[in-house]
Amino acid sequence: VDLKFRTSKDRVVVDENHPLAIWLDGRSASASEVLSGALRDNCRAVIMGDTSFGKGLVQAVYGLKNGYGLVLTVAKYLTPGGTDINKV
Repeated sequence: VDLKFRTSKDRVVVDENHPLAIWLDGRSASASEVLSGALRDNCRAVIMGDTSFGKGLVQAVYGLKNGYGLVLTVAKYLTPGGTDINKV
């Protein structure tokens, strides 16, 4: 099933004139880091709190014949400004 997300510019959750603050803690990870980084890079929000969990990596796991596994990093998340989100 291919579901496309669509929205319009006139339907916003938070008015662009209202300030935003994002609170991160040591358990914040993945999507929250990507969103926080994008809002910060676009001068839309201030990031506060602790260093996030910050894995910021995409990994593939391959099973080996001997029962072990190989974890291979295949990509990393970057903010729109090119900042690596690892431990942001």
